[in-house]
Amino acid sequence: LRTHFNVLDRWQVHYATSVFDPIVHAGVGKQEVNIEAVKPFDEGHLEYRLNQSKDTVFKPWPSSNKLEVKSSNVLEIKYVESGNQLGNRFRKSYLIHKGLGKNLTGKPEPNPAYHTGGWSTLLDGIAGQAPRQNQEWLGWSGQNPEMTLDLGSVQKVHTITIYTLEDELNWIYLPEEIEILTGKEGQEFKSV
Repeated sequence: LRTHFNVLDRWQVHYATSVFDPIVHAGVGKQEVNIEAVKPFDEGHLEYRLNQSKDTVFKPWPSSNKLEVKSSNVLEIKYVESGNQLGNRFRKSYLIHKGLGKNLTGKPEPNPAYHTGGWSTLLDGIAGQAPRQNQEWLGWSGQNPEMTLDLGSVQKVHTITIYTLEDELNWIYLPEEIEILTGKEGQEFKSV
């Protein structure tokens, strides 16, 4: 495959370079998102930076192929050969919060067309992006969902952030109302 690129370059043919994109997987830890990244070819290496930590220079990807994101951040990863970036740069925002990896239950289940990843999608540290061209959203059709998040212990919560999507051309509307209730297990919940 790679020998074909040299021929296409000589002919000045523009071609997709996604074969050089880093292969990235994320998993949720207790208070972090664990990132694994693999380079697509042995000839090059991966470099990364975390934008919220004011990194302006890309650093070599850890030799373990793993990185823990412990604070809300934007992670960028690129594949480099001979000092040049090849393929597309991976870029994703990760949100570290008290609900990360905690138990979330709810009813009714999301619509099957908008249910990839299940309830844990809402707490996986990845914010849904617009336009909706990914699996980072859950959706309901004509039903009002109720969800319960168990933080595992009594904790002070100062801010609650909810990401919603509006895409009326695709029949996706904002909720008319969102109500947040708090309380201890076995006690009556109170609206905040």
